[in-house]
Amino acid sequence: MEALIEGIPDQFAEAHNVRYGHSNPGEAVEFVNLRMAAFGGMTRPRPQALPTGDIPSPTGIERTWFGNTWFETPVYQRAELPGAAELVGPVIVLEDACTTLVPPSWTATVSGHGHLVLNRS
Repeated sequence: MEALIEGIPDQFAEAHNVRYGHSNPGEAVEFVNLRMAAFGGMTRPRPQALPTGDIPSPTGIERTWFGNTWFETPVYQRAELPGAAELVGPVIVLEDACTTLVPPSWTATVSGHGHLVLNRS
């Protein structure tokens, strides 16, 4: 490996001379951009079914406004919801990347693989 690395400045000077018609063989070579591609095999992971269970207590309550009415809206952490959990709106579901606001007359169901599916009730 060291022999490969040690040969890089000479190879660079030669390639630079071919492309641009000149080079400075004694100058230090600086890597500004380096690209690499790698290929390999791997087994595709099988999705694991989300365990079912009781819906945990909300982590909080927030006031939300829908239409002409204020609602005391429960807040749940998405990572804590079990498979097949069904939440009737209004409800707020929090996760690291987003917040899902389920309005009244809608239901959020956690699929067996953790997807949050919203349907009008």
